Amino acid sequence: MAGLKTRAAIRPELRDAALRIAETASGPSRRAALAEHVPAPVIPFRGAPTTTFHELYRVDRHEIDVAWLDDGSLVGQVTADSGDPIADGVSILYGGDEPRQVALDATGEFELEGVGPGTYELAIETPDLLLVVPRLDLVRR
Repeated sequence: MAGLKTRAAIRPELRDAALRIAETASGPSRRAALAEHVPAPVIPFRGAPTTTFHELYRVDRHEIDVAWLDDGSLVGQVTADSGDPIADGVSILYGGDEPRQVALDATGEFELEGVGPGTYELAIETPDLLLVVPRLDLVRR
């Protein structure tokens, strides 16, 4: 897909996963962008005291804050660089038996319950944008 931004440092299998998601989910007028991991201090997500995984991704003037809680919930928030939430969209998790999706709430947050250890891709779809996190490695520590 011509609109998908990639960097040479991204491993081919990750780029291919992101392209596959973009090809199946992107409409003709939708821009697609590949998220990059942002090194950030690990702090509990929304005050959750038992976070197993917590990462921040930046893509196309947006941030995707993702955490995997000890209870198996994958939670996150999508915001613009301005801090405004992205509320008109869905979060789609690829990597299990079937893709799972949930709507973003008014604050740009989402929660998927019962997510087990594994490697996943995460897509955030809005009417005019597709943001892709090409790899989430969820491992119990």
